[in-house]
Amino acid sequence: MIKRGPRIVRTSSDLDPGHWIARQLPPETSLRGYCEDRAVSSLTRSVLDAIDNSGLSRSEVAEALGTTKSYISQVLNGATNMTLKTLGALLWASGQQVAELRTEAIGAVAFARPQSINVYAYTGATEDFAARVMATIDDQPHIALSGRWNASTNVQPGSGLFAS
Repeated sequence: MIKRGPRIVRTSSDLDPGHWIARQLPPETSLRGYCEDRAVSSLTRSVLDAIDNSGLSRSEVAEALGTTKSYISQVLNGATNMTLKTLGALLWASGQQVAELRTEAIGAVAFARPQSINVYAYTGATEDFAARVMATIDDQPHIALSGRWNASTNVQPGSGLFAS
């Protein structure tokens, strides 16, 4: 008898129909891009935290690595792809190392610790997009909305919200 693991989620249709990701995407949409972006975001956030906690400036990190501040900024802003070696080098420069890489099922929601979301105004978005962002936030009990925005914020035509 072959033992099989949990169901593998690769498209929006593999999620429960009520899942917040499934509600935002057309059926059968690949979640590969979502997973790639989430990995980059999570790892970059860890590196940024390590650098911030070390008290080093981007210039000091660049000097320690023998490169330019511009390159460090490009890597940390996502303009340049960060290799695993660069990840290790940035952590080294800040006096840190990777301890563990934790994974979870695609679309998993961790309720164990509160999370927050920052929402910013920007031009060029539709009211519909802003309403969807706010509805998604309202549907997620694990997200605490911070900043000046709340579910009753009025969005002016031609402006919208950006969640990060």
